[in-house]
Amino acid sequence: MTYSYPLNRLAGDYVRAGAGLLLTAMPLLLSPLPPLPFTILLLLTALFVGYGVHTAFCHRRRINVNEDQIFTQPDGVCLNWRDLREVKLEYYSTRKESTAGWMQMTLRGGNKRLRIDSRLDGFQDIVRYAATSAHANDLFLSQTTAANLAALGIDVDGTTKAPTEHSDG
Repeated sequence: MTYSYPLNRLAGDYVRAGAGLLLTAMPLLLSPLPPLPFTILLLLTALFVGYGVHTAFCHRRRINVNEDQIFTQPDGVCLNWRDLREVKLEYYSTRKESTAGWMQMTLRGGNKRLRIDSRLDGFQDIVRYAATSAHANDLFLSQTTAANLAALGIDVDGTTKAPTEHSDG
């Protein structure tokens, strides 16, 4: 199965990158500045360019998953499920009440690391594959990861159960 980051879930990142670029690059282009403000604005401009490039990379990225492996295009990261050595699932809250936020999963195997977030279409499917592989490989899952799996309705063996509240992690 192939998964990707849809435009509607990345639109806010594109807007933030564009607005930041506009607000930092315009003063550089329109008026002469003393060295310190120029340097600060130049660094901020580079930061927003980097953020925009990262967002475009996510938008272009395709994540392919099957029973044996997970691999990405165009960057070519390939991780065999049997080589999986770490699964980390973290929840990042955007509000104190923990009602809004996103999850990020980090997979490690061999000398490879793959990080995906919950904006990806099919994120829950990939988390289920990872939980099943972690169970099959007899991996230790942190309390935070186990709680976040439960929040998605996934047992530590990759089976589905009733979802619970997101856990802070």
